[in-house]
Amino acid sequence: MVDAAVKAIFADLPAYRGNPDPALREDVTHHVGEHYRRILDSFGREQPISRDDLDLTRRHAAQRVGQVTVADFIGAFHIGQRVLWNETHAVADDEPSRLAALRLVEPITRYFEVATTHAAEVYLEAQLLLAATGERRRRDALEDLLTRALGAVQRHDDTLHAVGLGARGDCIVVTAMPIDTQVDDDEHAIRGAAAALSRALKLRLAPLVVLRHREIVIVAPAPSPEDVGEVVERLRGVQQRQAADGIVLAVAMSTVHHGVARTADAYEEAAATRDLLLVEGGLAALPAMSAFDYLTIRNDPTARRLVPEAVARFVREDLAGGGTSVATLRAYVAANLNVKQAAADLHVHVNTAHYRLGRIAERTGADPRRIDDVIELVIASRLVADDPGPGAL
Repeated sequence: MVDAAVKAIFADLPAYRGNPDPALREDVTHHVGEHYRRILDSFGREQPISRDDLDLTRRHAAQRVGQVTVADFIGAFHIGQRVLWNETHAVADDEPSRLAALRLVEPITRYFEVATTHAAEVYLEAQLLLAATGERRRRDALEDLLTRALGAVQRHDDTLHAVGLGARGDCIVVTAMPIDTQVDDDEHAIRGAAAALSRALKLRLAPLVVLRHREIVIVAPAPSPEDVGEVVERLRGVQQRQAADGIVLAVAMSTVHHGVARTADAYEEAAATRDLLLVEGGLAALPAMSAFDYLTIRNDPTARRLVPEAVARFVREDLAGGGTSVATLRAYVAANLNVKQAAADLHVHVNTAHYRLGRIAERTGADPRRIDDVIELVIASRLVADDPGPGAL
């Protein structure tokens, strides 16, 4: 009967059947056998089973956490009950045995009611304990890495290995923070956002994810250069969906760093970039940026004051009027200063493009044919366009 139950468990439950643990079948066999013996013993004593009689389940539950879900763990009990019913029915081949089998209905039902309830409780208890222990270890590992503690990589090798981080492998840091401080009290919302960002990386192993009050920090193996674009778009999708649900995140992704010991460097650049987005939220992925993009994202009052007033005034007025000249300038730069190509990209006549560039030169004093002037115009168009106004930080 034990063999039949074990065979049915592995046949009916994919979580058991596909588990690579070579000791799993032997452990399940022992567990099933112990329960069947307890059932028979309770029949002999004619006493109902109690939770104290089922303490053996605690050790097995602790072993199953992380291997099978609680639903599969309880499902194995139901299969054991079904096999027991089938075996009982099979031997009830005459009237006396059928009457005896009927008398077993109540105690068998009662046994498995108590056993499954107890199993669910001890499984969840073991799961919470494991989660708390794992979260503490992940937090300790991250804090040691961020403070550049001596021997941090070696001390937390097991924790780092479990999340796919090797001492010499390339890594990135993704950090996020809700821009609304009212979200800080909603830990479930922040945990949900952390899980969504983690899933967006699509890694074989779940990365190192730690919540530091309102801040989400993820340390993960770096994606290949070919995959960076897709990863960025998935992260952007998460940020947008979270915003649609009322949780606006500022999200930043560091450049690739060689070796998990460089986690602090990766975190510092990601956090500094993220903090630039705390007004409106959004995503800034440094691996997908050019050096020019990075330099112009740091839009602060000093940078804006360095823009000549004539240029700043022209950009503000043009943007207020629809931004035709600024759009022409950007198309001109994107076309490698080729006016004909810029006109084609804008779907205007080349003379129109020349006229607009001439107006820019006339209003700003900058020459669109000089690279230094063009760079200053482009930087100004970005800084002034993003200027939050007087008094903003």
